[in-house]
Amino acid sequence: MASWAAGGANSVSWSRSSGRFDHRRSVLVDRTVVAVKYETALGRQEGVMQAKEILIHALKGIALAALAPALVALVKWVLGSAGLCGF
Repeated sequence: MASWAAGGANSVSWSRSSGRFDHRRSVLVDRTVVAVKYETALGRQEGVMQAKEILIHALKGIALAALAPALVALVKWVLGSAGLCGF
């Protein structure tokens, strides 16, 4: 199953009112999908491994989303100090 269909790291959760990414909703969806996947695995190793894989990808996505503002600032600082852009 594709991670976007399963609510994994690539799932997008936008707030309609502000047009901004809503981290809390994404975390809730990811945790719910992983919990359902884990519970419905019924002890089958393949299902448990898929649930763990979804959780790992979700955590990577959340970490990247949390670090995104700092990464953008770092790129602007490096490019700005090198005189490569007008930020």
